[in-house]
Amino acid sequence: MAGKIKKVNKSKLKKKIDILFSQKVREGRVCLKCGKKDNLQCAHIFSRRYMATRWDFDNAIPLCYACHFFWAHQNPMEFSTFIVSKIGMVKVEQLREKSSKITRYTLQDLEIILENLKNETKQ
Repeated sequence: MAGKIKKVNKSKLKKKIDILFSQKVREGRVCLKCGKKDNLQCAHIFSRRYMATRWDFDNAIPLCYACHFFWAHQNPMEFSTFIVSKIGMVKVEQLREKSSKITRYTLQDLEIILENLKNETKQ
């Protein structure tokens, strides 16, 4: 009997991309709010549910666990003001516009994104 063909599905590819993307956002960085180096997380300016900006490096910042959950998620108005002060209103509006675009990735699109992230991680 021939070897089984491994079926790759979109949700598994998205998870792999999420992991690599998060690693890249946190790599060698500090919390953008408090400056801590420990327990960094990838915080999205516009939610990950918006596929058009999910893996956009302009839409993600490193935050420590405390700043991510107890500040960014609990005080969204303060977080928004902070983001505007860091990247400017023009960039925020560009991200907002981009995030609102309906984006559907094919399996091939996701494989390309994953490969690009792997190559970027190696550099």
